[in-house]
Amino acid sequence: MEFNVFEYFKGYKRTTRGPMTPEEQGTSFFLAGHMGEQISERVDTCAAKARLSRRNFLGTASGFAAAMLAVNEITGMKFFEVTEAEAYDVAAAQDIKVARKPGSDFIVDKLILEGSDTSVAVFNPFGFREDYGGKDMIPIEEQAEVKQRWPDRTVMLAGGLTPNQGLRETLDRLQMFVEKYKISGLKLYTFDSTPKRGWWFDDQKQAYPIWEKARKLGIKNIGCHKGIPFGQFMARYAHPEDLDAACDDFLDLNFIAYHSAWPYQNELAALKGFKPQRKNLYCEVGSTFAATVTNRPLECAHVLGTLLRDLGPDYVMWGTDSALWGNPQWQIEAFRKFQIPDQLVEGHGYPKLTDEIKAKVFGQNAARIWNLKTVASAVPADKPRIVAV
Repeated sequence: MEFNVFEYFKGYKRTTRGPMTPEEQGTSFFLAGHMGEQISERVDTCAAKARLSRRNFLGTASGFAAAMLAVNEITGMKFFEVTEAEAYDVAAAQDIKVARKPGSDFIVDKLILEGSDTSVAVFNPFGFREDYGGKDMIPIEEQAEVKQRWPDRTVMLAGGLTPNQGLRETLDRLQMFVEKYKISGLKLYTFDSTPKRGWWFDDQKQAYPIWEKARKLGIKNIGCHKGIPFGQFMARYAHPEDLDAACDDFLDLNFIAYHSAWPYQNELAALKGFKPQRKNLYCEVGSTFAATVTNRPLECAHVLGTLLRDLGPDYVMWGTDSALWGNPQWQIEAFRKFQIPDQLVEGHGYPKLTDEIKAKVFGQNAARIWNLKTVASAVPADKPRIVAV
């Protein structure tokens, strides 16, 4: 069975009218933000010089470059390393790939692994069985089929573990995931829609037995949705504070804050900032980067700068949430071009987004903790291999 995201996200709304191809996705997100009208005016100028309609121009690499250049001009800050030549001349923008494999295919594993520069995809599960008639939103059986299709290019995680709904069942499911599906790690949610509403990673009665069991089963990497509270769920369970004690009490396990706990990234970063010796707290930037880079670039720069400064460049990992954002190539190109402006580097002590740091974020850090030797070795500085979490 192929996992088509529209089977699960039927309410998914595109940001443009009519069909949106992978080539148009990146620019469409730029145009959808509060700077959209100003960006459109600048893009129209570039399109006219190229003698293309706006729609056709936005499907080119120059269209994407023009949107990034417009952000620099509107804000007066250099967030993107992009030139006027790239915005006006498709030939000059040949290094920008808005989609590696053009087309409208939205089968997620094909979209990520064939349609972008992604080398390895970490497939994350959804749980919420209580909302879907006792069946996980994305069942592990379907993840296993993806893994079977791409055995060397996927990392499969398990989820849907809810100790507040029954610890014994949770531990049994964990063992089944490891023995039957050979999972590599966990991606969990600490909020749910039951009357109990949620649980915490530092709960010694409910959570610690899971980490102890994971340790015995050889599972070392444990991720959790943090930040981005949504739907009917309680926002407090999306706060990262419970990772503090868990990291201290299980030093041999790695805890990964998905979405970098945005908008609580400062609180997350402080968990390493006041304990610089901490070596087992990681974050990934899925959805957070996509949601901020196109129309809130200043916030994006502060988020990345805070994480890189306080957690450290070795603990920040790439992520795209492609099931929600579509073909990830536009995010890849945006990060390749993105910079933290000099005035923020000087004023806040943020590190510059060097090629070395981008290579770590794009793939080297994830390759290290997931033991992906083919990605960790010989990573080119200009086009780093990418692990999409």
